[in-house]
Formats: sequence, structure tokens, C-alpha cells
Amino acid sequence: MRVLASLNKRRVFMTCGVLCIALLCGQVMQSLGSNPMERVDNTKAKPLPVDPASNALRPPPKMPGRVKAANVVSIKKVSKPDAACLPQLTLKRAPGAMIDLTFQGCKERSVVLTHGAVQVTAQTNSAGTLRQSVPALDQKSVVTVSFDGDAIQSTIEMPDANLFQHVAILWQGPQTLQMHAFEFGAKRNQFGHVWAGAPKSPQRATRGNGGFLTKLGDGSGASAEIYSFPAGQSQNRGVVRLVVEADVTPANCGQQINAVALQTGPLGGIDSTEVALKMPQCEDIGRLVRLQNLFQDMRLAMR
Repeated sequence: MRVLASLNKRRVFMTCGVLCIALLCGQVMQSLGSNPMERVDNTKAKPLPVDPASNALRPPPKMPGRVKAANVVSIKKVSKPDAACLPQLTLKRAPGAMIDLTFQGCKERSVVLTHGAVQVTAQTNSAGTLRQSVPALDQKSVVTVSFDGDAIQSTIEMPDANLFQHVAILWQGPQTLQMHAFEFGAKRNQFGHVWAGAPKSPQRATRGNGGFLTKLGDGSGASAEIYSFPAGQSQNRGVVRLVVEADVTPANCGQQINAVALQTGPLGGIDSTEVALKMPQCEDIGRLVRLQNLFQDMRLAMR
């Protein structure tokens, strides 16, 4: 009986111990679940002091919203121009009252050369350079080179320009019209016959022996042929007969050729005449059309 009573007392003590431990664990878990920073008396924390300089700060700007894909414009890439290369135009005097023109256009391009009433189209080379000799039509000669919507101009004094008389024929497109000058009774292909096949030289003119022919333009646009004669220092007297010719070809048969004829007068100034030449039909291919009265012949007296 004593043994049983002793066992019952042990069970009671063990049961009470387990209950006490359980109660203690519940109290600890409840304490851990609460905020350790929370004040027991629920007193609110005081705000931090404000920096006086903060009032001078402005709020950051609002960022714009996103752009819809439908409103985005694609911009093509444009190559930057070469600032180290600027177009240049140089004019120099040459024998026979000629202007030696050098145009540096920085790249290969088509240009329009204008001097007085003469306007022609030319092409720079792969290096962007154009060299051309142009008869001076005035003592104060102005030359303009136009390209890609821009233009560059230069002026040169040509004291001998008034010693020369000029006739010119201007046209558009491929070679069609040809200027012929028959000096002092010369026949076709004789020495005094000046044309594209025998243009002569400005040096010949400086000696007063006769005129010379200059061809301008590359055939891509406006072209011209100019005959220049040193009327003010000629060593000969007589008549220079002036003729314009055109060959009937498959390209121009039955077509109308529009051109402009220019001629300087003995007292200066330039006369301009518009030309509308109706070419024969294609059955006349190979035929030669001659315009003999387009220009006034030059009549020169020996000085």
C-alpha cells in the first residue's frame, strides 16, 4: 500500500511540472510575437527636427509618360558633310582673252556654269574638280557655278575682252548643231575653216591671224560652241562667213531642235536669237541642214 501511495504522489508531481512548463512556454511565445520596439505605455515617438535648408529644395520634375509606338517617327541616317572641304572657284587670265576656270566641288557632281548669256552643264571628275577655259564676254567677267541648290561666284578683270567678237550657238542635250567659220574666203576643210574638227587655238588669235572655237558642256544638259575672233587686232581683212549646220540622224529626224544664237556687235553688247529648227523626216537621214543666215558675217578691215 505504501508503494502505491508513493507512485501516485510521483505522478501528481510530474503532471504539475508538465503543466507549469507548458504555461511558461506559452508566455514566452506571446512575448516574442509582440513588437519589441513598441512602448509599453503606447507613447508616440517625437518627430525628427527639420533641416531649414530643405525648404529651398524643389520637388523633382515629373517625367513624361511613355510614347506610343504609333507616334514614333523614324529618321533616316544622314552623312555629315566634310567640314574640311569647302567648294572653291578660281579664275585666271589666259591668252586670247580666255578665262581658265578651276572649280573644286569636293566630290563628283553635275554643275551648271554661267557666264553672261552662256549657260552650260558640266561634270566634275572623281576628285570633284572641273577645269574649263571660257571666252571672256566682258572686261569685267562674272562666272557662276551652281550645284545642288547652291552657287559660288567669282569676278575677274579681262582688259583684252573688248578686242574680240564672239558668236555662239546654245542647245540642250546631245550634240546636234555645229558652228562653222570660213575665214577670208576659205572653203570646207581648208586652213581658214574653223569648226569642232579644227578648232584652232587662242594663241593664234593673240597673233591676230584668225579666230578659234571653244566647246562647252558635256552633252548631259545645256551645251554651247563659241567662235571668238580678234577683230580688234586682226592682221587680215575681208569677210568671215558664219554658218550653223546639223546632220539628220535617227535621234533627231522629224524632231524640232530649239536653240539660242548669240552674237556680239562691233560696238559691244550681245544680240540673242531663238532658233526653232524643224529637222527633215527620217527618210532623209544623212542629209545636212545648213543655217546660213542665222548670224551676220564679220566684215573686217585691216588696221
